[in-house]
Amino acid sequence: MSRRGTLSVIILALLVLAACYPPAAPVNLATPTIDPDIYNQVPDTTVYEPGACTVVLDAPAPAYASNTLSGSSSGEVPPGRYEVGVAADYGSSLWFMLNEVAAPNNWINSQSAASLEGICAPSANPLVGPAWQVTDYADPRNTTGMTNVLKDTSLTAIFDADHVISGSAGCNSYSGAYQLEGQTLTIPGPLAATAMACAEEIMAQETIFFDNLAAVASYKLDDVAPQLHLLNSKGQVIVLLKQP
Repeated sequence: MSRRGTLSVIILALLVLAACYPPAAPVNLATPTIDPDIYNQVPDTTVYEPGACTVVLDAPAPAYASNTLSGSSSGEVPPGRYEVGVAADYGSSLWFMLNEVAAPNNWINSQSAASLEGICAPSANPLVGPAWQVTDYADPRNTTGMTNVLKDTSLTAIFDADHVISGSAGCNSYSGAYQLEGQTLTIPGPLAATAMACAEEIMAQETIFFDNLAAVASYKLDDVAPQLHLLNSKGQVIVLLKQP
């Protein structure tokens, strides 16, 4: 058989084989759905020293690789306490890299955390705690200084973690919202109060107390006493409180 005839036979055989074995279907590789708010964005990154920041997981948390954040999770982190090595803040979401979880699937979303401990924990509200007792307040009728609370009356303020202030105004109980950011404290009102009637001087004290609360613009805390100074927009003390 000539070379040309041999080549023809080989080509024919290859065509027959190709017909018997169709090409394999393309493999469908899963591609994570990336959140457009963080895709190709540079996060505000914080690197923590070992032990400086700890995340507490009360339930299993979806795990991610650094290049698939907000996509499909690629694993799961069991409940427990984990050191945070890096925090990546994208503005729309916050992510933690866990030192004690094997890479690459060692990232979790901050919403999976039950709590944070250490320097990454939210700042504690210094006003939350037992009732603050008013000892003195600014009275426009008194031009020589602060006025003592009337004998046998009690003015109090309780700040809770949900940003609600409540207490006694001497005659009536009250409650309302407060706003706290750094040293800035405001009680915008209106405050809700009961509608009891008391002696004239007690009601006058109550009215001034409510007016002072509405005028609060900041605070100063003396941890030693402890004493709480409520200040107006001019930086003047208008309510002085202490804890029993």
